[in-house]
Amino acid sequence: MTEKTDSSEQAPLKDSRQERLKNALRENLKRRKQQTRERSRTGDAADERPPPGADDSGA
Repeated sequence: MTEKTDSSEQAPLKDSRQERLKNALRENLKRRKQQTRERSRTGDAADERPPPGADDSGA
């Protein structure tokens, strides 16, 4: 019988976790969109960087 009370107590916890995750994802998306806008305004500075793995280590 304690299983029913445990699951009913976990429901609000699950909902609050879902809300936190939803808000975190939304904020992350906003931040990524803002970064994309800033990069496009600065003339695509990312194009000036060498591709990953193209270092001069000589390995």
